[in-house]
Amino acid sequence: MSGGSGAAVPSAVADFIFDLYIQTRTSHQLDEIELLYQTTYPELCEQYFNNTKWPAAEEVETHFSNDELFKAIYLEMRSRHMFASNHIKPTLKDRLEVWDVYCSLFDKLLACDDADTVLTTNWTFEILHEFVYQYQSFAQFRTSLEKRSDDDIQLLRENPEAWNCSNVLNYLSRLVQVSKIREILRAKRAEDVEVPQPPSSLHEMMGYFALICQSRLECLLGDYFSSLRCVDCIDFFDQNELFRTSIMAHTSLFYHTGFCYLMLRRYADAARLFSSSMAYINRLNKQGGLPKGYDGDQIVKTADKMLTLTAVMNRMIPGLHLSGEIKKQLQLKPGEKNRNLDEASEQTVKDQFVRAGPKFVSHAAPDYSTRANYREEVQKLQTSIFAEELRSQDSWPKIRSILRLYTTIGVTKLATFAETDPEDLRATLNSLLVRMTHRASPIGSDTTAALAESECRRVVLGTGAEATDVTALEPLIHLVDDMVYVHQKGREDRYEDFFLQQLLMCKDVQRSLM
Repeated sequence: MSGGSGAAVPSAVADFIFDLYIQTRTSHQLDEIELLYQTTYPELCEQYFNNTKWPAAEEVETHFSNDELFKAIYLEMRSRHMFASNHIKPTLKDRLEVWDVYCSLFDKLLACDDADTVLTTNWTFEILHEFVYQYQSFAQFRTSLEKRSDDDIQLLRENPEAWNCSNVLNYLSRLVQVSKIREILRAKRAEDVEVPQPPSSLHEMMGYFALICQSRLECLLGDYFSSLRCVDCIDFFDQNELFRTSIMAHTSLFYHTGFCYLMLRRYADAARLFSSSMAYINRLNKQGGLPKGYDGDQIVKTADKMLTLTAVMNRMIPGLHLSGEIKKQLQLKPGEKNRNLDEASEQTVKDQFVRAGPKFVSHAAPDYSTRANYREEVQKLQTSIFAEELRSQDSWPKIRSILRLYTTIGVTKLATFAETDPEDLRATLNSLLVRMTHRASPIGSDTTAALAESECRRVVLGTGAEATDVTALEPLIHLVDDMVYVHQKGREDRYEDFFLQQLLMCKDVQRSLM
């Protein structure tokens, strides 16, 4: 990858590259690798490369003995810095070269010829996370054709394989397959089953995080069921899962999976994931445990998006079970658009959905001869699907407020109270009963024990022989002839959230007095 500064490499940078090479390829001291990657590398970026790219590989290759695998790792770090910098504007040629960088890195890993490289979990996840981000960025770049020059259009035509969606998904799938990560996770949860051995610990981590990043990519493409299928072997509530060693991986997994649940009308599952992730992020934030700089800011923004999507779901399905802490956050700033949406208009709810949802992309290349802006089309498509769902449920809050007063009520009487036609009401109720019903595992939503692989899959996908039909509606209703039968869900009052919140407030007061 070309484009180095051309100046002499500072000694501190040369020492860093040499030390990183030795530690990742020979010494394998994780503490040292963590220090070099998480502390020394950002400091050098700030000191020497705030406005310029890192040196080209040809300028520093003597510091890592022309090691081809480390060269690919270095170039990936270099390209990631280039796109993260606010002072460097990448060109289309840079984007195409970055594709070659990732192809080179993954091809070498997939060949399994070298098992001597050690990276930290954060570093491994960030490589794959950036890979999907680069695809997303390129897909948005190539669909904004009104901004592209003739040279850019010609270059796009000449490189149809670069950042092709099928190729991106293929690399992620092959990393999963080579690492044997699905078989490993399945064997670890089973009894008396030999755990397969991956080519190396790096391959195992690459395969694991490839599952999460592939799930994210499927979500960005709007294929929500495939997104859930990618992570059907991961137990979201097992404290020993690898994603818990990386806050970025944890946040990405819970956000995109929760969003898929929302779009598949599994609102209770979405609320459970969002609540769990927001509580974890808020706890780390109060303890100062979030990463510094851009990564920490992105995690906080993602938590705010999850809160906004929770408010959207609460607007669509009143009575959604939320923890006391989440309810409190929704009421903290009632004047803000992203908080209490109970009385908000349809357009306001749609605006918040767009703001808090993923930035969708199309898997297909556009027609380069039209010079039109296709970037917003895929976003508008997913927003229209959500808007249709929103309109179909818009009458439910009013109907629900009436049904909560009855155990049985006639359709005609209910229609009178709801100020609508009885036949229209019957059609609305039947539509809600069908739309709000989905298959779910009988495993309780509050379980925290490690699950067997098959049970874990049922929790994510809602499949399996023991799965039953559940509804997101509260209260439960049954429509028989001209009568509506209402069953209020019994809910045990739980006060632990309240008392824990009061304890935290007491600690804050104590700290302020010290």
